[in-house]
Amino acid sequence: MRSWLFTLGLVLGACTFAGQGVYGDVPEHVYLTWQGDTSRTMTVNFHTDDPIEQAIVYYDTEARGGLRDAYAHSTEGDSKEFEGLRRERHVHTVELTGLEPGQEYYFI
Repeated sequence: MRSWLFTLGLVLGACTFAGQGVYGDVPEHVYLTWQGDTSRTMTVNFHTDDPIEQAIVYYDTEARGGLRDAYAHSTEGDSKEFEGLRRERHVHTVELTGLEPGQEYYFI
């Protein structure tokens, strides 16, 4: 499970890597984008080889050691499957809203 850090408006980078995901497939190609209110939202995008039951991002203002149940917030997003590529891929998009500008957030 990876724990990531971002400050709203500035991506700071990855924090830790704990190997194969305890809660499922290890995400690949994790990247952040914005939609809507760019001062209070962040969209977390990630890819997996296999489908997952739910695309959920757990986040907080502290890292919480990558333990998902310790994070104060969670948001579910959408998943799409892309067929016909060299390597089958599932793309997941989760929009976090109501964030505080300038605050650091950690997510898994």
